[in-house]
Amino acid sequence: MSTLILNLKKLLAIAICLLVSMSMFAQEVTNETTADTSVEKQAQPTQLPLYYKNGGVWQDGVKISPELARRVLSGNSEALYRYSSGRSLYVVGQIITIPCVLVIVYGVILLANDEKNGESLLGIGAAGTAVGILLSAIGENQIKTAVKIYNSKSNNTVFNQINFGFTQNGVGLSMKF
Repeated sequence: MSTLILNLKKLLAIAICLLVSMSMFAQEVTNETTADTSVEKQAQPTQLPLYYKNGGVWQDGVKISPELARRVLSGNSEALYRYSSGRSLYVVGQIITIPCVLVIVYGVILLANDEKNGESLLGIGAAGTAVGILLSAIGENQIKTAVKIYNSKSNNTVFNQINFGFTQNGVGLSMKF
């Protein structure tokens, strides 16, 4: 009876891991005809501003593919370099994070069964997860920087920046146009 419960616990843990990993890669469902015409409309790089939202680059209300983003940014070598390096870091971070989360779950299962290896697996999984999340965050910041560089050089948008900190007159708010 106890082996049956142990097997059910393992099966439940595997099912939870699969569901979590599938939800991490879930994408927004869009109307195919709208998405197709939007992609056709933007098949050539345009001067419309870009923005970063929900893990992707958007243009004119449509999430564009990484290949199209590279094509749009190809006219600005600095923005293209930042985007490419940021995209690579983001993908590597995701590749590291997902298996490490699974290692954490497996470590928790081992600890629940009073096995000694669970603690070391939790430590390894936590360290790997932290590194993966850090790489993903650095990659996202690089992509956001690339979008800002592209938008500032194409003069499509006006960036207003409000900072709190030291100014010429002391501590306060400063606004840059």
